[in-house]
Amino acid sequence: MNYISQIAKILGLEINEKFKLSSLEGNFHFTEKKLIWTSPIDGQEYGDNSSLLADVLLGEKDIIKLPWLPKHGDTYWHITKMGTADRDRWTGMTYDYILYQFGNCFKTEDEAIKHIQEITDKIFKGVEK
Repeated sequence: MNYISQIAKILGLEINEKFKLSSLEGNFHFTEKKLIWTSPIDGQEYGDNSSLLADVLLGEKDIIKLPWLPKHGDTYWHITKMGTADRDRWTGMTYDYILYQFGNCFKTEDEAIKHIQEITDKIFKGVEK
């Protein structure tokens, strides 16, 4: 029996969600069957990473989650200058990418709300309110 889906869930990851591992280059993701590494050099995916999975499970490598990037048409949440969570639809326009690059693009309203203080501090950094 394959337990990769359960392992991903325990680690707080979804299947195909990209992440990094501490002190390693490239991105990783779980499929239903295994841990995949994407080389930063050639973009190829490699699937024989059982020793890295063991390192993660033993706490020798840390998972570094990457910011969620919505796909075209996805709903996302961001924090307004008024300090409220607002919903929008990702269209790939400049405004969407500005929010994303600013760290103000969240998958859920609850996640956005958790970052209200951090985002409003960034918005008004160096500006008198």
